Amino acid sequence: MEDHYSFGIEIEMIAKPKQAGSLSRPQTYYVQFASALRLRGINARADDLSSSYRKRTEEYTRGWWITKDGSISHTGSAIALGAVSPILFTSKDWEAEIDGLWKAQLEVFRMPEKATECGSHVHISPGTARIWTDEQPRNIAVGVARYEEYLAEMLPVARRDNSYCLKNTASSTRLRDLCSHDYSGSALLAAAKDCSRSELIQLMQTDRKVVWNFKPAATGGIGTIEFRGGRHLRGPVRTKRWIAFAVSFTHFLLEAKACTRGRFPPIYSTHDLYNRIRSSATDLALRKYLPLDYNVLNETKRTPQPVRHDLPPFSFPPPAYPREPPPAYTAGRDRGERSESVPAYSRPSCSRPSYSRPHFSSSDLDEWGPWPFNIAYCVLRLLQFVLGLTVAGIYGHAIEVEDGVNIRFGFAEVVAIPSMLTALGCGLYCLYEFHDVWTRNAKRRQWMLELFLAYVQALASHHPCAVLVGNLLTSSTRALWLVLFICSAALDLPDERNQPTLAHTVWLIFVNLLLWLVSAGSSWLIHRHSD
Repeated sequence: MEDHYSFGIEIEMIAKPKQAGSLSRPQTYYVQFASALRLRGINARADDLSSSYRKRTEEYTRGWWITKDGSISHTGSAIALGAVSPILFTSKDWEAEIDGLWKAQLEVFRMPEKATECGSHVHISPGTARIWTDEQPRNIAVGVARYEEYLAEMLPVARRDNSYCLKNTASSTRLRDLCSHDYSGSALLAAAKDCSRSELIQLMQTDRKVVWNFKPAATGGIGTIEFRGGRHLRGPVRTKRWIAFAVSFTHFLLEAKACTRGRFPPIYSTHDLYNRIRSSATDLALRKYLPLDYNVLNETKRTPQPVRHDLPPFSFPPPAYPREPPPAYTAGRDRGERSESVPAYSRPSCSRPSYSRPHFSSSDLDEWGPWPFNIAYCVLRLLQFVLGLTVAGIYGHAIEVEDGVNIRFGFAEVVAIPSMLTALGCGLYCLYEFHDVWTRNAKRRQWMLELFLAYVQALASHHPCAVLVGNLLTSSTRALWLVLFICSAALDLPDERNQPTLAHTVWLIFVNLLLWLVSAGSSWLIHRHSD
């Protein structure tokens, strides 16, 4: 598993020069841009356009390459250009290169135009050696195909179904057939398992104009996998954001190892996938660049404005706005970039930011979404709590009737009360957080705790099924459980005077045992994919 990645970014932009009209040839502005970068201590070279358009891969190790991009054209006095980064590393100070690029851009050009025909491409390769193993591209490819619809919802509207970044299933008929009627993904995993690098590329695409382009990873290529779904960039904030997104999504797919393990991790919504991507970003120290909500990433929701602590107290009356609509203020965060225009009189209050927890929309909930499962989970925990409380109350009353604590009743109390508290804690935590009930490591061990509690319930019920549960345990712990079973078997059922009530209590314990077995089995089946 990789702990850092190397990457490069191609930024397409159309911008008006600050000295428009004094210079005519576009390559002159390219030279000025490269010179501004070098003055900031950043290596850069400019394309003189003397040869036909081509990407010069030999420039990738020499610094930024300022060139013409064939997919965009000059409009009026605005100059079309592409800025291709050198090889950068997530383990180094790559942010300084991004900040320096945009500062130099402002010295030569004005803010780039909102040109939706522009985009950004992130090339990713593993580690410092930048060499993919045979398994890594397969794991990424099956994940890209599996979560394609969720990923499309995270992209800006202008990049969805764009002719320069089509969905991989729209480019490959075979891939579309594999994904269309296979909910489990088994056919996709089987098709990709034994693919060579060239066969995998043919499976994923017919040309390079797809969201995830695997052709650069072919033998003899530059050794990268290209993400082409990034938006048109106009400043450093969103540049870092889309770099972090592409690299973190790649890291998540490599962690999941779906093709290697033969199964996909359970993901039920776009929100769930985005949370997994943000968790993977934590491993690479990139999480700070990703917003809490993917709707902020794709800019269908506005970024919350920060609190201004330098403002004076409101000791003066609010200003009177003129009758004509006041000038719009910018809701973007890239040096005055306007992600959407909002009238000044409809500004949100600056006293507190409107940070809210991510919410589920109806589009996120499919037939097997998180809500039905978690509601059933909460009901199960409620039943476990009620039964545990009932058993504890009945045996507690029996202890009060008897003069002294009977070992049989005390053992039942010891079993009922911890199981009741466990059910209460699990249920409350499930209500608080629907998706991340435990951290990923705790999720992997939850079923073991459930099985242990189920076995203890079986001991309390004096039921023969305890032997069956004991046989399910590993050989290293079976001896200990048999000793406990023999000790509990020495406890007789209640005497004649309490027989009717406490006999029913034994069946209550047995029902609670079944509920714990259900929760243990469901936890193991759901979370075994994360192991």
